[in-house]
Amino acid sequence: MTSSLVNVRKSLGLGAGGVSDGYENSPCVFSAQDPSPDGSMSARNLSINGGAFYNVNGNLYQLQEDVGSKGIDRLELHIAPEAFHNSEERYDPPKCHPLTRRRILEKLTSWIEEMAQEEFRTFWLYGSAGVGKSAIMQTIAELYHARGLLLASFFFSRTSTTRNNRSRLIPTLSYQLALSSPLLKEHINLTIANDPTIFERSLDVQIQSLLVGPLLEAYERQGSNSNCQLIIIDGLDECSTADDQCYILHGLTEAFRHPPLGISLMIASRPEQRILTAFHCGTLQTRSQRLSLDNHSLLSEAFIDIEVFLRHKFQEIKMSHPLRAYIPPEWPLNSYVGIILEKAAHHFIFVATVIRFVGCPRHRPAPRLQAICDASIKTEETPFAELDTLYSTILACVENIKPVIEVLGMLIFGTTPKSISFISTFLGYTPEEVRGYLMDMSSLIDLDVPDDAELRIFHASFSDFLTDKRRSKQYYIDHGLVHAHLAKLCLQHCDLRRQTELMVSGDVEKLQSTPVSWQNQSYARHSLLHHFVSAVPTRELR
Repeated sequence: MTSSLVNVRKSLGLGAGGVSDGYENSPCVFSAQDPSPDGSMSARNLSINGGAFYNVNGNLYQLQEDVGSKGIDRLELHIAPEAFHNSEERYDPPKCHPLTRRRILEKLTSWIEEMAQEEFRTFWLYGSAGVGKSAIMQTIAELYHARGLLLASFFFSRTSTTRNNRSRLIPTLSYQLALSSPLLKEHINLTIANDPTIFERSLDVQIQSLLVGPLLEAYERQGSNSNCQLIIIDGLDECSTADDQCYILHGLTEAFRHPPLGISLMIASRPEQRILTAFHCGTLQTRSQRLSLDNHSLLSEAFIDIEVFLRHKFQEIKMSHPLRAYIPPEWPLNSYVGIILEKAAHHFIFVATVIRFVGCPRHRPAPRLQAICDASIKTEETPFAELDTLYSTILACVENIKPVIEVLGMLIFGTTPKSISFISTFLGYTPEEVRGYLMDMSSLIDLDVPDDAELRIFHASFSDFLTDKRRSKQYYIDHGLVHAHLAKLCLQHCDLRRQTELMVSGDVEKLQSTPVSWQNQSYARHSLLHHFVSAVPTRELR
C-alpha cells in the first residue's frame, strides 16, 4: 500500500515524501486486522479515508493539523493581480472593435476548440510593436472567460515592476486556478501549507507543484474534460530578460506536453530573436502553431480594419466631445482619413493614439487632427517613422516638458510604487502639479486613475521611442542619467537629519509640511543600490 501511495505522489510531480487525498479536514480512519509475519501491516485489510499521510521508514503517519486557508493566504502575497485580464490597473484594456480582426479571431478560436483532444497545444501569436497583439489576446481572454473556459492569464508589462519579471508569474496563474475550482483550490492550499518555501524554488518546481500537480489531481478524480481550457500569456517579450523569457516558454510548454489535461497555451509577443529561435527549433517547431500579424495577407485586412475603427471613433468624437458644437459638420474630411491611414500603415497603436489625442476633452478635435495631418517626417525612414513623428507631435504640445520628462523617466526606470501621490512627493512636486504637467499627455498615459493608483503608459512602443536617442532626439530619456538623478534623490530622502532637527525643535507644522515622507525613505532604502549601479557617474554622485 505504501509504495502505491508513493507512486501516486510521484505521478503528481511532487516527490515521494507524502501523499494527500486532498481532504484536509476529513477524519482519518484506518485499520489493519492481520499483521504480516514480520509484524508489518497487511495491505489487504488496510483502509484509509481522508487526511494527509507521510511515509517515514515504511510507516504511515497522519498530519493532524487543520491548515485552513494558510496556503491560499500565503499565495496571495506572491501574486500580481494587476496581470489578470480584468484587473483594475489595466482598465480599460485595448480590445478588438466588434467589426475588426474577424479572420484572426476565427483562426484562434477554431484552433482552441478543434485541438481539444490533443495532448500538447501551444499557439504563438507574434508581430511587431503596435500591430494589435494585446488587443487580440484581451478579446480572446474576455470571450473564453465569459464561457467559463479561461483558466488563467498573465499580461506582462515592461513598466510594471510586478509584471516585468518571472517572479510572480506561476503564483499568479496558480491563484487563478484556485479561483476556478474548489478541488484545485483545495490541492493548492494544502501544497503551499505543507511547503511554504515553494515560492523560493525554481520555476520548474513551482510549475510542477502549483500548476501541474493540482491539474493532475483534478484529472485523477474527475477524468478528462471534454472542453479545452485556456491559459493566456501576453507580452512575453516584456519580461525583463531574454533568459527568463526562454525559461518561461520552455517550462510551461514542457509541463503541459505529456498529461492529457485539455489545456491550451496561447502566447503573444514580439518576434524577439530568442523567442523566435525557440519556436523554430526543437520540440516547439513541430508541437506548436504560429501566426504572424506581419503576414502580408493579414496586413491587407488590417488596413481595412483600421479604417473601420478610425471612422467609428471619429463619429463617437463628433457625437460626445464636450466641444462638439465647434466641430464642422463635414469633419473629418476623407482626405484627412486617408492621410491617417497612410501614416498608420498596419499599426493599430498609431490610430488608437491619434483617437486619444484628437478626442482629448480639453482641446478642439479639428485643430488637433490638423496638426497630426500636417506633421511631416523629419527623421530618417524607419519602420516606425510615422509613429515617431506622432509621438514627437504630441510631446511638442506639452507646455512644460522638463517635469514631464522627469516623471516619464521615473515611470520607465523607477521601481514601485508609481502613483501620482508618490512620484510627486519623491520628485518634489505636489499631486496637483504633476497632474497639471501631464494633462497634455492623456493620449499616452492613463490619467483616469486616483492619485494613489499606479500610473500606466498605454503602450510599450512609447517607452521604446523615449529610450532610443535616434528616434526621440530632443525628447530622449537617458537611462544612466535617470538612474543617477533617482539615486541622488534616494540619498536625500535617506537623510533623517532635517526631520530629527524639526522633531527636537517641536516644530510640528514644518515637520508635517516637509516633502520627505516615510514612503520616500522606504523607497530610497530599497532602491538606492538599484539606481546607483545603473547610474552614470555625475558630479552629484561623486
